[in-house]
Amino acid sequence: MTLNLAQSQVDTGKSLPENLYNRLLWKEASVLAQLQTGIARLNGYLSQINIAEMDQCACGQARETVEHFLFRYRRWTAHRTRLLQCTDTHRGNISYFLGGKSPADDQNWTPNLEAVRASIRFAIATARLDVI
Repeated sequence: MTLNLAQSQVDTGKSLPENLYNRLLWKEASVLAQLQTGIARLNGYLSQINIAEMDQCACGQARETVEHFLFRYRRWTAHRTRLLQCTDTHRGNISYFLGGKSPADDQNWTPNLEAVRASIRFAIATARLDVI
């Protein structure tokens, strides 16, 4: 369901190459869809649908959003190493790491699949998005 929702919400002509999801295994595509839409097992979303009492991350420092999960939550620092090795100039740029196009990108833009896959591998390694 989440993957179908993500694919329907993405304007493939402007923000994603049509075949980005097609290049991924089903589990990878599912994880990417969760990260792109924010509809994920993170407290920021779970509190919106009354599953979690609070939207705070376990660290207590911020809302548990996709951005916080990917780039800031210290618990995952060891897992984050390969993610951050993908670029020196786009660190912390959530759009870049999830395959999105920014207004500054030119017409020849293509997503950095290494960064997208690193984001997916990071999320899978933490098991934070897994259903218990």
